[in-house]
Amino acid sequence: MASASVPDPEYKAILVRNETKNATVFLFIYAQMDPICWLDLKKESIEPGKQYFYRDRDSFKYELRMQQKEPKKGKRTIVLPVQKWTADKLISVKGDENESRIVKEKTLSEYPNERQIAVRRKNMEEETTWEYGRDLYGILKLDMKEVRKMRIEEQDEAITKAYRRQMLIFHPDRNPELADSQICREIIMAHGVLRDRKKRAVYHDLTDYSGGWLSKSRWKAIFTPEAHGSTEKWKRIGLLTFSLVMVAGGVAITVCTAGLGFPAFIGCNIASGALIGGAIQGAFRVASYDSIQNGVKCKSYAKSFAVGAGLGAVAGGACAGITSAIIGIESTVTSIAEAGAGELVGSGAATGGVNGALSSISSDVDSYIVDGESRSPLDVAKRALKGAIVGSGVGMVCSGFAKAEAKIKTVGKIKVEAIKQKMSGAAECVEHNANPALVSNMC
Repeated sequence: MASASVPDPEYKAILVRNETKNATVFLFIYAQMDPICWLDLKKESIEPGKQYFYRDRDSFKYELRMQQKEPKKGKRTIVLPVQKWTADKLISVKGDENESRIVKEKTLSEYPNERQIAVRRKNMEEETTWEYGRDLYGILKLDMKEVRKMRIEEQDEAITKAYRRQMLIFHPDRNPELADSQICREIIMAHGVLRDRKKRAVYHDLTDYSGGWLSKSRWKAIFTPEAHGSTEKWKRIGLLTFSLVMVAGGVAITVCTAGLGFPAFIGCNIASGALIGGAIQGAFRVASYDSIQNGVKCKSYAKSFAVGAGLGAVAGGACAGITSAIIGIESTVTSIAEAGAGELVGSGAATGGVNGALSSISSDVDSYIVDGESRSPLDVAKRALKGAIVGSGVGMVCSGFAKAEAKIKTVGKIKVEAIKQKMSGAAECVEHNANPALVSNMC
């Protein structure tokens, strides 16, 4: 890692400054070996009065475009055609849509102070940026794991001392040589969150949650959160338990009614789909990023459950109809047992695809109704298509298990019928033959 004052010589870099008054500058980065430059590796928008520092260990190509912001957005126009990196550059863009545009390129090494500041900021950004945000402890040069081992009062003291120490380094009144207003703003922002005990607890939970579903830290954030009070843990456990019971109920309905005929089969699949769909969507709500940040709200859980139940019922009815249409409308178990491999695979793929697509749509509808987050119809369609593809694959695999289960149940049913017939025949023999000795011979 390069130090704050000496840039890493292995990096190729450009520093772009937007010195316009009313236009956004866009920086496009392309691979060195890309002859057409249609697919950018990175795109960064630079607002008026801002700058952006890009660096990479590999050579690259770059292009600059500009777009007017007001009174209405204009077209993006190329202000610097695609260039190959040949040396570190300081690129300044001046002028607006109706003015002459000036792009000045200078060698970055001629401006050591600007380069030093840009490198220092980039180092801090890379060292303190996570998937879910910024490492606030890293900005203050603290180890979060060590701080979290301390008592609350000791945490307060450590955070305050680190804040003062970092401000002494970068504040212009204290250290003019390393003065950096942007880094000072980040230090103030980090201190503003961490000095507040409630905000700090939420930040700890969100950091634990960012570990992923296979990490212990995420489950810790869900079941033993620091934030939102002691009742939060039991509220989450209660709602997740309720969801688990609903899933079990839906599965039980599916298993126990598998031998029914067409009308009952459709109705039971609708009920099962509603229970399972609502429970899964509700469970996702309890374990969502929003619930970790703001706490679980029973009203939001109820809305998510209702959305999942509605689309789950549609999926259950559609899948039952598809299954009946492909393999027959008699007793479901018998039809599955007698169906050919092609019919079963087709039925599994179709029902799995419907379930996968509606599951994705359910998630998008839930985000819109509960969170107010909207996606474009194209994004919804793409997500639904991905869900359908995955669901089809799962459905084809599950069709094999359904075939095996149906055969077992069918064999069992045949044996029961044979025993009943034998017992019925024995009873008739007893009624029509007075001599018991003849009964054993005839039966």
